[in-house]
Amino acid sequence: MKQMYKVFINDQVICFTTPGILSKKQVLPIDSTIVLAHLPDFLTSSENLPIPAFQVISENPKKSFNTFLKQFRLIRAAGGIVLHTKEANKVLMIFRLGKWDLPKGKIEKGENRRNAAKREVEEECGVQEIKILQPCNDTFHLYQLKGKWVIKQTHWYLMNGVTNGEPVPQTEEGITEAKWLKKSQIRSLLPLSYSAIASLLKETILSRN
Repeated sequence: MKQMYKVFINDQVICFTTPGILSKKQVLPIDSTIVLAHLPDFLTSSENLPIPAFQVISENPKKSFNTFLKQFRLIRAAGGIVLHTKEANKVLMIFRLGKWDLPKGKIEKGENRRNAAKREVEEECGVQEIKILQPCNDTFHLYQLKGKWVIKQTHWYLMNGVTNGEPVPQTEEGITEAKWLKKSQIRSLLPLSYSAIASLLKETILSRN
């Protein structure tokens, strides 16, 4: 069975796959001699910036993916794809640091991921009566923290919730807008979102009617 695991870095994606999943026009295969721990520096070099996707081909993509994750400090977060309880065609989006995003945040010590996701949605947007419907796929995002590469693993949940009037953005977290948006509106905003968020939205709510 064909498998694919993704790690995002800026607007690029590393795909750990079995052969033949992605079009050759979409990806550049990564030479097997490149040490996995050196991939972030390789991918962010100026000559590779225009390439949107890189492919690590393996007979056991899951093993290669997990080996890659072990090269970096892992930071765990949780967040929600929130559907309006009374208007199912509306989804909660936030605008933070120049990008349309979803409410999420780091999991606190001793906190489980489901409670963390609900807490972040409540704190960042003032959502009430939150009900988790189902878990979604995790996303993995590489970024630099204090000069070192780290990976953020975000646990996502599809939720229902409501707000008393318009959502209230948590400005101290850099959120300048929080809105209930129709799916048609969200599709038009995907170019102004992070690649990981756009991919998540496409494979969950935007693939449904």
